[in-house]
Amino acid sequence: MWRAVRLRKLLAPFIRRNSPRPMAKYWYIFAASCKDTLFYRSKIAAITGIWFFRMLILLFIYSYAYQFHGDIVNGLSFNAAVWSFAVYFIVISTGVRRTFRDISEDVRLGEIETKLNKPYQYILHVVAARSGVGFPSFVLSLLFVIPFLIFFIGAPSMSFSPVWIFSVLVL
Repeated sequence: MWRAVRLRKLLAPFIRRNSPRPMAKYWYIFAASCKDTLFYRSKIAAITGIWFFRMLILLFIYSYAYQFHGDIVNGLSFNAAVWSFAVYFIVISTGVRRTFRDISEDVRLGEIETKLNKPYQYILHVVAARSGVGFPSFVLSLLFVIPFLIFFIGAPSMSFSPVWIFSVLVL
C-alpha cells in the first residue's frame, strides 16, 4: 500500500489529472494545419508536381549514368538507386526538415516568448504543425511516385533479415 502511495507521489508531476489524452492537442494542431493546407489545392498540386519533376530529372540522369558505366555502379544497381532517391523525395515531401527554420524564425521575430507561455510543449507544437502542412504532399507523393516507379522501373528488390527488422523496430 505504501509503495503505491510513494510511487504516485513520485510520478505526480508527470501525470495530468484533467487530461485523459495529453497528446490529443497535438493531433488537433496537426489536423488544423492539414486542413489549412488542403484549402490551397493548387499549391499542393504545384508542390507535388515540382517534386515529381525533380524526380524525373534525377531518373534521366541516373539512367544515363548507368547506361554509361554499366549495370552496377559502386555496388548499387539502377533499381536500388532509383528507389532510394524516390524514398528520399517522399520523406522530404513531409516538410519536417523545415521545423528548425520555423523555430529560428520565431526566435528572430521575438514571438517565442508568447509561445512558450502556452499550455503545450513548443517543440511538439511546431513538429505537429509542420507535419500537418506536409501531410497532403506526402500522401500525394506516395500515391503517384510508388505506382509510377513500380510500373516503369519495377518493384524494389528487398531482403529482410530478422536482425534488420528488429533493429528497425527498436529505432
